[in-house]
Amino acid sequence: DETAIPDENGSMLKVGWDDVALTKYIQKIWSKQRNDSVEPFLLSKTCGVNINNRSLISAKSLITDEIIDAYLGIICGLSNKFFYVPCSVISMIFHPRHQNEVADVLNENKGKVLLAIVNRREIHWILLVIDQQNKSLLIIDPMGENKTTCQLIFKLWTNYLTHRGYDAEGWKIDTIHHSKQQDSVSCGVYCMKFAEAVVLKTSLHLPKDNVLEMRCNIMKTIINNQDEDTNNLCRRCYRHEPPNSKVKSIKWVQCDGCAISWYHAVCLKLKQVRESTFVLCDVCKMSE
Repeated sequence: DETAIPDENGSMLKVGWDDVALTKYIQKIWSKQRNDSVEPFLLSKTCGVNINNRSLISAKSLITDEIIDAYLGIICGLSNKFFYVPCSVISMIFHPRHQNEVADVLNENKGKVLLAIVNRREIHWILLVIDQQNKSLLIIDPMGENKTTCQLIFKLWTNYLTHRGYDAEGWKIDTIHHSKQQDSVSCGVYCMKFAEAVVLKTSLHLPKDNVLEMRCNIMKTIINNQDEDTNNLCRRCYRHEPPNSKVKSIKWVQCDGCAISWYHAVCLKLKQVRESTFVLCDVCKMSE
């Protein structure tokens, strides 16, 4: 069974890079003073989302849409009762001028509970748990639920329902007791861990003193839950065929350290590939 399931420690890691090596890599990337000159490296394609080393770099402080989409995709894969709405879609649903441009997310996922993490004013992430059967909109704000914000979110949701021809009568706002973030930048981390807790039916009370560890574990989970076709992609150009390539035969080289990463020889600027050619991927280089 290829479905990732939590182990006794609550981890959802599949087999991938050695956990020690991957942890070292993440820590070294995050400890570098300047990361703007790093060579592009595809860490994983997870739930159809490309996650590269720049995504990882940003995850030390800021959580991007692709990280949220990949992680929610993994989480919802643990249960057939849940479905996640991508960040790009949910942002349009909760924008009054774009609601008519969005697909009907309810009709596509009848009966399922929708998970979505919406960005408010481009500075703050909030988790929404949308239960169609019970007509419940559960709002989980890492900063604590604000009545005005909750009412605005609820109004935008019922407007969307009306635009799509659904009966908005009977829908209600729900809140639940949960941990609150202790800084100004960890809302995305909290939202993802809250979403995980909702699906796995575990506590919404998170440790206050290990946010960086949670960030690291989130990235390891994403990286080690790669889509099967990731093995058919070059880790440098993210493609199966080299860009602008006219060659009939594509030469591939494999990382000699982990045997996970593959590259086009041309993307590594290797004119010839011999038995003695030695290649290490970014993870193996930095975890030595």
